[in-house]
Amino acid sequence: MILGLYDGKDPVFIGKVGTGFSEQYMEDMKRVMDEFKAEAETLEEVDTDREITWLRPELVCEVGYQSVTEDRRLRILYFEGSGMIRIHLNVPLIRYDPP
Repeated sequence: MILGLYDGKDPVFIGKVGTGFSEQYMEDMKRVMDEFKAEAETLEEVDTDREITWLRPELVCEVGYQSVTEDRRLRILYFEGSGMIRIHLNVPLIRYDPP
């Protein structure tokens, strides 16, 4: 899963998470995510070495991470949340400010 946070009004790429999902959760989330598909990229500066299904930036998930890189990417991400929550587009996401 490709992740972003809002920095001002635009979402920015912060990393990818690929662990912590149960098989059942992945099946359930595919159905949810299908409702949020976008026609075009919704984040810039993402390595597109594989096909990506882009989503509108209206979902929130909880992840853990081990460190932050100098270019503000999260490293060694893992999924922690029990689900995704739809949010209103005008509500800002938690802003990440590096230490």
